[in-house]
Amino acid sequence: MTPKIITLELGGFGTNAYIFNNGTHTAVVDPAIASRNIREAVALYKCGLDYILLTHAHFDHIGGISDLKSEFPNAKLVINVGDEEALRTQTGRDYPFGFFAHPEQHIPDLIVCDGDELPFGDDKIKVLHTPGHSPGSCCYQHGKTVFCGDTIFQGGAGRTDLRGGSLDELMQSLSRLMLLPDDTVLLPGHGPSTTVGDERKNNPYLPW
Repeated sequence: MTPKIITLELGGFGTNAYIFNNGTHTAVVDPAIASRNIREAVALYKCGLDYILLTHAHFDHIGGISDLKSEFPNAKLVINVGDEEALRTQTGRDYPFGFFAHPEQHIPDLIVCDGDELPFGDDKIKVLHTPGHSPGSCCYQHGKTVFCGDTIFQGGAGRTDLRGGSLDELMQSLSRLMLLPDDTVLLPGHGPSTTVGDERKNNPYLPW
């Protein structure tokens, strides 16, 4: 079924946190900060919380993990293998200008790789490894919806100048996303939603 999705723009960097539900199960993508609004949105579905899905381990996407784990201790914290170490050993050295004053370190419950599928009631959430913004940047695909973190934005793409970033890998990841059907909805880590078709036509970062 088409997921029910709540979008919250949180924190000083306007990070999108997504709460989505397929009727029987609920997941949160990128809990940017500790937020009562996230907890209330999860409680609204009355299904508990199955997953905390991280598109990558940068500080502006993970600040609410401890808060959610405290409220929903059985929720599985999920990250791609390429960003596992960064999640476990946050020190602040990866970020410029002193942005990261209070590092958080977390141990994931599930470490995923490209093509893995997470059970989600009667359907699945597919993991798409899309490195470039960070070594373990990934997208989570549920039907025709893709939660894409900082890999692609409406009319833009993730920065590659932070530790572990790679412009070549990002271009490959963008090309891969453009192989999805035009009506695939892209829900990025910052800014408005878009579609594959719109980005194929209008995104100046795409390599064609």
